[in-house]
Amino acid sequence: MDIDQRELGDALLIKAGALLRLSSDMRSHEKAFALVQRAVIAGEVGGHAMLARMYEQGIGTRRRLTKATQHYALAAIHGDAEADRTWGWLMALEGFLWHRGDVFNRF
Repeated sequence: MDIDQRELGDALLIKAGALLRLSSDMRSHEKAFALVQRAVIAGEVGGHAMLARMYEQGIGTRRRLTKATQHYALAAIHGDAEADRTWGWLMALEGFLWHRGDVFNRF
């Protein structure tokens, strides 16, 4: 029985979610981050919100608000209301920091 890309993406997100809930060590978080990336590549649009939160909070990766903003935007485009609110907040923060003369990437 063949698994299509969508089912693969779903399975990868489920496994990543389990790793994040059941373990708090850095190695498991890094593995979960890699699984979510693979899910997004496989076409699982729900993975964008999870990837955005991981970038925003620095879970399994270095904290990168610019990457978080990009993935929140992609999740919002696909109908995730929470991602849409967070994306708006991050865009407002970025505008404030640019206006203040701060560099957004330093966070």
